[in-house]
Amino acid sequence: MVAIRLGMLPGMTLDLDGVRRLVVDLDATREWRSRVCEPYVEHALRVEARVAEAGGSDELRMVALLHGGIWLTMKRRRSSLRNLGVPRRVLDLVDILVHDRDKPVGEHARQIREAGLEIVYRAEVADLAAGWQLDRLRVLVELDLTDPARCLGPADVLRRLSVPVDSFDWWYSVAAAGRLRLATAVPHLAGLLRQSAEERTTSWYGAGVLKGALAEIFTGSTRYHYDDVKPDASFTPVLLQLAEDRVPVVRDFALRLLHKASVEIEHVAMLRRALGADAEVAAAAAVVLGRGRIREAVPDLITVVTDHASEAGRAGTDFWRVARLRSVAAYALGNIGDPAAVDALVLVMEQESRLDVRRAAAEALGRIGGPRAIAALLRQDHIEALRVLGRLRVPEAVPGLLRLLQAQPASRVDSCAKALTRIGAREAVGALATVVTTSDDPLDRLAAIRAITRLDPDVALDAVLIAARDPDRRVRRQAAVALARCRSRDPRVIAAMATVLATGPGQRQVLRALTGRPDPRAAPAVFQLLRHTPDPVHRRLAAHALSVITPLTDGMTGRIEAELRKAREPVHHHLAWLLGELGARHAAPALARQLTHRSERIRSGAAAALARMGPPDPTLPRRDTDRVTRRLAVAVSDPSPHVRAKALLALGSRGRTEDLPRLRAGLDDPHPAVRAATAQALRRYGHAVRDGSGTARH
Repeated sequence: MVAIRLGMLPGMTLDLDGVRRLVVDLDATREWRSRVCEPYVEHALRVEARVAEAGGSDELRMVALLHGGIWLTMKRRRSSLRNLGVPRRVLDLVDILVHDRDKPVGEHARQIREAGLEIVYRAEVADLAAGWQLDRLRVLVELDLTDPARCLGPADVLRRLSVPVDSFDWWYSVAAAGRLRLATAVPHLAGLLRQSAEERTTSWYGAGVLKGALAEIFTGSTRYHYDDVKPDASFTPVLLQLAEDRVPVVRDFALRLLHKASVEIEHVAMLRRALGADAEVAAAAAVVLGRGRIREAVPDLITVVTDHASEAGRAGTDFWRVARLRSVAAYALGNIGDPAAVDALVLVMEQESRLDVRRAAAEALGRIGGPRAIAALLRQDHIEALRVLGRLRVPEAVPGLLRLLQAQPASRVDSCAKALTRIGAREAVGALATVVTTSDDPLDRLAAIRAITRLDPDVALDAVLIAARDPDRRVRRQAAVALARCRSRDPRVIAAMATVLATGPGQRQVLRALTGRPDPRAAPAVFQLLRHTPDPVHRRLAAHALSVITPLTDGMTGRIEAELRKAREPVHHHLAWLLGELGARHAAPALARQLTHRSERIRSGAAAALARMGPPDPTLPRRDTDRVTRRLAVAVSDPSPHVRAKALLALGSRGRTEDLPRLRAGLDDPHPAVRAATAQALRRYGHAVRDGSGTARH
């Protein structure tokens, strides 16, 4: 329709006027999107005029029209534009202009310069709302920085920062300040951010751009999200100063970066003084000092941790912020690892009422370590200290953990169970079993049975069997894991495993356990699971388990052979594999009957099982053996190359000299897999095999 309206014929190439009409017409045909398209059409025409004023060629003007009018709105496919007569080179140039967030800014600028598209890019950025095109502004700044003729310097950027907010020069100078990492621009940018928060002088997006520029100065990263980057250590004093700003936006921004800052020797005194400032600033300073392992700060951190009077709150600070400061200071002492802090941390553990502060003190003592810290933790009888002792694997903590475990309901079963597991306290299995059988909380039962599984499930077999019938599915699954780890030959274990195989969950763990420790009493349950489960992984695991259980079980091979006649295709595949793996040669006639099945997978599985069985069973009647041979002779001409290959391998495994002519015929098969299988079968006889050139090889 558009081609006819433009008066074009297919295959024609558009000139500048044709591209201009194409942009207008394509957007006009979408009346329901006119409100969206019209501004971009006007934008494209304005960009074209700017390119023309700058002396751009007709080709560059065509690029400006297409990129501004179609690429941003219609998302026209390249092939459709090519069919409408747009030159291929113009489309290639438009592709270069399209911004890709995964493409580095410097690489994008280099491609634009090499393609000669600077005029178009500058015209387009200048015509758009600059604040919403920060990525484009960064590319434009990169073009200016790498162009000796423009000589963009720090003085120019600082001068342009004073222009009216939200103007093009303002957005450009903010992006340039971040790209140049101008430390001298930090006060001005911070002031703009402060003014934006107080007076709403710019949009929320503008505030984000200011933060991005400041973060780029501090960290050197161009990513807008700066949570995972670290600022340079030289900016720590500046961040400390900004962290004390009166405006929450500036303060929070500085604190986020300050928490990841590193420390230099010349900044230690400043950070130590910051411990007496606002609680949030002091917490950030404590984090930095602890990360830097500054031993000179230990006395100051001890003062912060033991300052119980500060619970009333510092000036203008909430109570919980002070408590968080004391916790952070305790963690910092643990990171530093100075034994001089042990007495103060012990005092906090004994006298502190707040759980988070007490926990931080216990963690700090655990990180410091040493006989004094361990002895201090052992004197405590609360879960925070005992959890740390469990992580340190201190056997002396077991009595205290058992006391807490048995003090229902005040104990914390999960923490105690994890600590006992880390220590390896097998003597705690009885107490954990009591939790499994008496607790009303499924999470407590789950934690206890998990600890029993890792310690010794055989000792608490009764509790494991009770957990296998638990109403909570998570507890039953963990009980299945415990059953899989049991070494006991108790009949109840096999009965519980059979229940798990029938009802779940935990079938995979039980099947893997039975594969490693086969028990003939489990054969019926495994066989039923193989027959009825819809899960292919369960079928495979059940078949592997039966491959090791069946030799120990009377009559199981007959059941497998009987099931082969009526099994579904997925089950049939595993049953055939199982018979072949067991070497059940008396089942060869049953497998041979499957060589004429309509399913290719069943025919292939039966032939593969026959190949694994080897020579015929001498106890079989001659007529059954001949019937197997005849069916294999027919299978070597099967339409499926997979079936032909397996049938030839089966003929070769039977070791009959009269089968050699059929095997040699397989060397001329058009499928390479069949020829390779034939060569493998002939090697059994030591006969020469022809390669691709017709040369005989052995």
